[in-house]
Amino acid sequence: MISIVVPVYNIENYLRPCLDSVVNQTYKDLDIILVDDGSTDKSGEICDEYAANDSRIRVFHIPNGGVSGARNYGIDQAFQKRSDYISFIDSDDWIDLDMCEFLLDLIRKNHADVASCSIYREFPNNPTIYNLKDEIYTGDNAACAVVDGGITDSCCDKLWSLKIWQDYRFPTGRVYEDYATVYKALEKANKIVVSSEPKYHYLCRPNSILQSHDIEKMVNLWIASKERYLYLKDRAGEKTLNKLIYDCGYSAGRLWSWAWEYRAEVKDKFSKQFEECSAFTRALFPGSSARKHGMQVYIGVILAKHNNKASYFAAYLINQVRRLTKGKKN
Repeated sequence: MISIVVPVYNIENYLRPCLDSVVNQTYKDLDIILVDDGSTDKSGEICDEYAANDSRIRVFHIPNGGVSGARNYGIDQAFQKRSDYISFIDSDDWIDLDMCEFLLDLIRKNHADVASCSIYREFPNNPTIYNLKDEIYTGDNAACAVVDGGITDSCCDKLWSLKIWQDYRFPTGRVYEDYATVYKALEKANKIVVSSEPKYHYLCRPNSILQSHDIEKMVNLWIASKERYLYLKDRAGEKTLNKLIYDCGYSAGRLWSWAWEYRAEVKDKFSKQFEECSAFTRALFPGSSARKHGMQVYIGVILAKHNNKASYFAAYLINQVRRLTKGKKN
């Protein structure tokens, strides 16, 4: 049996295509777990409507706690059901009707614990495909493969052996929860099979969590980048290590570029995180070592080394110029 966990929150305009793609899977032995995370629109009612017409659907209405808490609740329910596998789908996305069957077949043929597919990125009027290469990884090299781009850091384009999640849950109270979790969970797998076939449709909405900006999101991105670096730096090859360092510099620069607009929150809520980021950046990028990572990272690192309003304002001005030059938000 496959448990499919769908966290749901105020997504009434997008929910039906997601649920239709799940209930109409060619693989039928499904446990469909809909976790209504305190929705205030009609999302919860839509979940109940689908459950009334499909006995495989279980709906849980819980107080709002964020996507991580909703996913964790779904994981617990999958263990109670004693499912063999688990998959995660965001409620504004959808999947090809044969995705579960396709990924399960990959797992069985390769005696693997995880199978992953490529992704359709559904931008308005401009859909693209994020193509992965056909490859097989072991748990020992999976985390570095995520950093290098051979495996995505999303939990949603994968079918997992449920046992992998016995010791893992998503960090609550944070965004970029996949970025902070997936690479560690994959290390528990004996084998990960990656396919170039796209089966998952990721809807890129302008106001979605990962497309929008606020200072807390940028803080979480930097924290996750730092955690990855510290976790992998002693066993990463040169290419992977350079990417880990790049990610730390990039996320620090992004954090600084939004600090001026949110300077009241920086002072009242995130002063400790900014101090830590500045000190960490100074230690990680001595002298002009960031130059090799490109001008954008280099400038961001220079500014992040100085935790003061002048550096916030300079980063803000540079970001405004960049946005005007590109004609869109950066």
